[in-house]
This record gives sequence, structure tokens and C-alpha cells, in this order.
Amino acid sequence: MLTKEVVDELLGFLEHHETRLLSWGFYDFVHTTPSVRELLENNGAPTSLTSALSQIEAQGVSLANILEELANAVCRKRPVDCETAASV
Repeated sequence: MLTKEVVDELLGFLEHHETRLLSWGFYDFVHTTPSVRELLENNGAPTSLTSALSQIEAQGVSLANILEELANAVCRKRPVDCETAASV
């Protein structure tokens, strides 16, 4: 089940990665399902996060579905970002 804690941890992990990119001057990037999967596998994602996502995927909810839900939540809160979030 996708809980607030898992969402917070996933968003925190992605934002940490984005911060590193911003420090190098990269500011126009989009997270795709394959890029998020790669980040999770190769960039030191916390075990608690990867375990929770594995359990959620075992229940039949794909990472793509999770990211889509997150993008939809962003759209509801900040409609200006919908075009960017829709490309996930």
C-alpha cells in the first residue's frame, strides 16, 4: 500500500538527486519511470524505500503507476506544473 511515509521518502530521494543536478547547472529535467528505477537501483536509495516499493509492486502496483499518482497529486496542488508532470 502506498503510504504517506513511502511517498515522502520517494519524493525526498528524488529531490536530493535533483539538488545535486541543480548544483551542476542542470535545471530542466524530467523523471521517467526508467530513470527513477535506475536512480533507485544505482544511487543509494534507502533500503526502507526500496523494500516498501518492492512490496507495493508485489501487490500489482507498478512503479509507473506510483509515479503517475505522484504526478497527478502535483497537478492537483500546482496546476501550472501539469504539463511537466504529465510527461512522467
